[in-house]
Amino acid sequence: MSEIQLFFWGINAAIIFVVLFIVLIIALWVVNKWILKGKIRQLNRILISIGIPLMLIGWDYYSTNRSFYSSSNMDKLLDGIGAGITLPPYEITNYKNEHVMADDFKDTYQMVFKDANIKSTISTLDSVCSANENWEKRGDEYIFNSSNYEKEFNDSLIIRPNKGTATFVRYMW
Repeated sequence: MSEIQLFFWGINAAIIFVVLFIVLIIALWVVNKWILKGKIRQLNRILISIGIPLMLIGWDYYSTNRSFYSSSNMDKLLDGIGAGITLPPYEITNYKNEHVMADDFKDTYQMVFKDANIKSTISTLDSVCSANENWEKRGDEYIFNSSNYEKEFNDSLIIRPNKGTATFVRYMW
């Protein structure tokens, strides 16, 4: 996550913690007073009211952070922009979100293919380059460029089969 995203996530987490803490303190007090007839000590109610929001915030942070590195999310993204190919197994090794200027952002994903299957897709990439105008070949690189003016996205996928790497860049303006 970038610093800006982390800042807003932190504000959101603080609000969620305070609201859940208050709601749980009141709910546990009501349950303890009228249903359980005072069987839960006050310290335990406070610990439960602190623990549950912290677990939810930790889970949210983990899932948010891991979603950037999810190959299934990347596959859906590539399918959504119309790349027209399915990549062999890969791992996203680096994610970077940059603030370019004003309200423009750039997401960069670095991918490494898990085995040498990417070299077997060179013929597929060559045929896609000749059939689809969004694809082109520059030297040893296969480049897909797509712009969605309604969503204000410019997407680029650069595949380097001989090196076993790829880069996906989404520019948002």
